Amino acid sequence: IGPDLRRLLLEAADPEQARELIEEFHPEDLADLLDELEEEEAAAILKLLPDDLAAPIFERLERPAQSVIVEILGPTDAAT
Repeated sequence: IGPDLRRLLLEAADPEQARELIEEFHPEDLADLLDELEEEEAAAILKLLPDDLAAPIFERLERPAQSVIVEILGPTDAAT
């Protein structure tokens, strides 16, 4: 997991395309990748992912990153 996956996720056109890109990765690995990104990029990727994939990744992020992402997405988008 690295810059190529990051680029592909940021360029993904819809949630189904994002799902196809990450379905073989463990949520812990994806959380590690998102922890390395700016919070704005991490939030954009999480918002694109279907809820059933975004939730386990979000849960594994560091607490400070979670707080910033909730601020960026707003409580409604962060909760879904």
